[in-house]
Amino acid sequence: MSDASLTPLESKPVGPWGVPCLTGSFVIGECVYPTYAYPLSSSSRTWPSEVAGIYSVSGVYLGNEGRNLVGKTSMEGGFRARWLGHRSDARQGDHGNPYFQASFNRHPDQFVFWVLETHIPDADLGKREAFWYEYLQSDKTLHGWNIQKPTDDGTCRIADETKEKLRQINLGHKHTEETKRKMSETRQREGTWNRGLTGPDSHRYGKKLSPERCRQISERMTGEKHFGYGKQHTEEHKDKISLNNPRRLPFRLRSVKGEIRTFESARVFAREHNVTESSVRWFLRIASIGETFCGWTLFEPSPYPRKVIKIRVPPALHLQAPNGDSVVVHDIRAFCKEQGFNEGKFRHFASKAEAGKAFNGFIKTQPYIKESYVERV
Repeated sequence: MSDASLTPLESKPVGPWGVPCLTGSFVIGECVYPTYAYPLSSSSRTWPSEVAGIYSVSGVYLGNEGRNLVGKTSMEGGFRARWLGHRSDARQGDHGNPYFQASFNRHPDQFVFWVLETHIPDADLGKREAFWYEYLQSDKTLHGWNIQKPTDDGTCRIADETKEKLRQINLGHKHTEETKRKMSETRQREGTWNRGLTGPDSHRYGKKLSPERCRQISERMTGEKHFGYGKQHTEEHKDKISLNNPRRLPFRLRSVKGEIRTFESARVFAREHNVTESSVRWFLRIASIGETFCGWTLFEPSPYPRKVIKIRVPPALHLQAPNGDSVVVHDIRAFCKEQGFNEGKFRHFASKAEAGKAFNGFIKTQPYIKESYVERV
């Protein structure tokens, strides 16, 4: 605990809000913080609900090596809501902090609720909570019960000591085969918690990572820091992935000798014939019956979905030039620039004029064909 002094506690019949309490003050450097301690078991209902500040729930009086649970409260609810929340959860054995709950179970009548600071603007609550957290060392086993360490911006992170405890608890722990089977069956039956949540239902909808956050993620996943750096799947594991792939489709081909064989997947065929797996899938998606690949002929429809290719059909304007020659215009802009025509008027002529009409000596012989795309399987 930091060097500071705490003035002796003295009995005070009524606190600042009409509640019987003990009072004292912290002297930290040149600052004096008057504090009030209320029994956690108090049943008073006169606490205000619109006062923001910092509090601590303690098993013994602060300054005497007591353990503390530091927290903050905003204007909404105030100290009364936090006091009632801690007391109710602890009495029901459902407090969110297991370390605090264990201590409360042993000594339910030896806890006090300290009001450390009041009337703090909401923007400064995070900084003041972090200050008291550091001063009281409430993440240390001998001094407090806090699990998450607050930061100046109001967010919390798990304390380093807690991380180390969790690491030691889970070090070398492995699930049994029975547990693995149950977990697998549950995921297959119910899916993950976010399966199917898209659009406004997704927890990430409308949220974007800041450039700084993107940079941090990139640095953490680059080079040797990446979890897969230097690791490769074994051939056995690759086969397992291939067999469990829902897109794996068996197919049948006929050899030049007339042998008909069923291949379990494109990967199996590629490995036997020393070709890439993607080339096999491409053949199965575009080939027609009778086509051959690596000495094997497709003699029945492929189970793989057909590859649809979009082909661009350029625009075409059929004209008869003044000298009688036939002209097909594909690029109207280039044609107008070459002939010195007004592009806007010529485009209107191309799209609106009927066959047989003329524009500066050029006669339209067929309807204008606009740019389009056709799909070819």
